[in-house]
Amino acid sequence: MQTNSNLSCIPFYENLEEQDFRKWYAYGDKYINRVPNDYLLPFFFPLPITTASREWEIVSSQLYRLCCDEEEVAYNASYDMGAFSNAFAVTELPVEGLLVLNGLKITRSGTKSVCTYLADTSTPQSSFHLPRGLYYLHLKFATQGESTRYYEVYSDVFLAESREDIARHVKVEWYSMENQAYEGGVIPYEEHEGNVYYKNVLYLDTEIGMPEYTFTEEGEERNGYFFPTKQISEKVFSMKFVAPEYLCDVMRLIRMSDVVKITDGIGRTYGVEQFEMEVEWLEQGHYAEVSCTFQTDTVVKKIGKAYTNITDR
Repeated sequence: MQTNSNLSCIPFYENLEEQDFRKWYAYGDKYINRVPNDYLLPFFFPLPITTASREWEIVSSQLYRLCCDEEEVAYNASYDMGAFSNAFAVTELPVEGLLVLNGLKITRSGTKSVCTYLADTSTPQSSFHLPRGLYYLHLKFATQGESTRYYEVYSDVFLAESREDIARHVKVEWYSMENQAYEGGVIPYEEHEGNVYYKNVLYLDTEIGMPEYTFTEEGEERNGYFFPTKQISEKVFSMKFVAPEYLCDVMRLIRMSDVVKITDGIGRTYGVEQFEMEVEWLEQGHYAEVSCTFQTDTVVKKIGKAYTNITDR
């Protein structure tokens, strides 16, 4: 697994101490990474390199829920996230079967293997139906051979919400048409069995607002007058939100992707043509203020412009 560089919307680690809220400077504060409570979000991570004769297999999966203090109402929409303790309880869901039905699989290229979860919603009977709350996943793998080799990972904490609640937030989706290789693995964008594709999805607690308007023109001076030959007017959308390091990591991929879509809280979808983000760490250093701007199909262009000193009609 790539050390301290996350490329998945649900990050995974080799030990629990790497979870974001367990960092000493987080003071137990848990970032609200929202996921749908029926199919979660797509995720992927590389598996350790093995010989061609030793294939990784999924041997167990568990879904853990964070417990709250006795005085807290666990599923009240207004609960205080800071009140949750570090105690965890295993849910009694058939987690492994649901994950596999929804697209949890291992693919292999040479000696490299990737575990991918596609969040395939084509089988409604396989949805999780999680109660609203904070969770994390624990996955365990093994190889077959002369001696069994084990490998296990833990996801970071995420908040499961209903589709209705989560739809009020800004949704960002991005993917490429081909697999994207990086040092240590590959992002599995290409088609999977069943005509299903991997894509990145995030739900952000923000609003799209306060656009900027830019204007550029080209032309030439003649006899003391400026004659425009090309004029372009653009509308640039913006949004701001607070994010931890692992989210800043994965959002680097947005600008590098072939397809980017953003959907606001009232269902308007923007086909993004350009995307930029700036990260400014807050004083404590656990969260950063992320400022994003993006452009879509709002460009207005005019070639040439008539000049006349005739009075108005």
